[in-house]
Amino acid sequence: MSKIGIIGVGHVGAHCAYTLAITNTIDEIFLIDLKPEKILSEKYDINDSLVNFGLKSKVKTGNYDDITDADILVLSVGKIIGNRLNELETSKAMLDDVILKIQSSGFGGIIISITNPCDIMTYYALNKLNWDKYKCFGTGTALDSTRLVGELSEYTSISPKSITAYVLGEHGDSQFVSWSTVRFGNFTIEDFKKFYSPQYCSFDSAKKAEIADNVRNRAGIIYPPKNATEYGIATTLTKIVSAIVNDEKIICPLSVLLNGEYNEQDICLSTPCVIDKNGIEAILELPITDDELISLKKSAEIIRDKIKLL
Repeated sequence: MSKIGIIGVGHVGAHCAYTLAITNTIDEIFLIDLKPEKILSEKYDINDSLVNFGLKSKVKTGNYDDITDADILVLSVGKIIGNRLNELETSKAMLDDVILKIQSSGFGGIIISITNPCDIMTYYALNKLNWDKYKCFGTGTALDSTRLVGELSEYTSISPKSITAYVLGEHGDSQFVSWSTVRFGNFTIEDFKKFYSPQYCSFDSAKKAEIADNVRNRAGIIYPPKNATEYGIATTLTKIVSAIVNDEKIICPLSVLLNGEYNEQDICLSTPCVIDKNGIEAILELPITDDELISLKKSAEIIRDKIKLL
């Protein structure tokens, strides 16, 4: 019997619960929030949606006593205040309360943090809880990388199933695309251009910058009209949870504590990881170019400066 707790049931937490349930990813989904009427509402609404498909997942309201034996906890507390880095103080205050309750609950499983600013809050939760770094990590640039693959697919008409591409560094403004490691099938961009239709060959610096900007700015486009970004992160979280529950060993970029990778120490930022039933099985270091390494170092410094404020 698989079990997950979602702490913080706003737009993101609620859609994560719905997506986990409607995809039959996990058996029990416990919703925990400071607003009991909100989680009761979400519980009934999501469970109503499952009946027509005869799905096994069940959404329940709960408290920290209910998640002692959970396999996974999702931290989705927070309040969006424009730029993700601006959410630091609010998110820290919310996490302080949550962390104390997790410590008292006896929970010992895997923790996935969505709370922004993702890299900083992942680092904060990991250290305050004194958790195993392979069992406490953030979604990081997993969603950004999905957006990148979508942009590349739309531009080239190649199926996203045949594209591998990573956004690295901060889940925020200093993120960057590792263009040197983008692959169409097993082809680099340069090799791909030799064989594919010329109309799709304009991967010049201007086109790369346009694609990278589209990915970086996507949340800023999505958020203002509806005060939320929710569907993309919900499917991203579900992909990660599925890999854990089913021991899939997929490779996905996550915000993790680095220990020598890219010559970085004691900082959380995104790099590809192997995900299995134990959380992270391995942290991978991409063979990036010198220029990309400079971008990663800049991203790391921004995160490190903000960590000092904690």
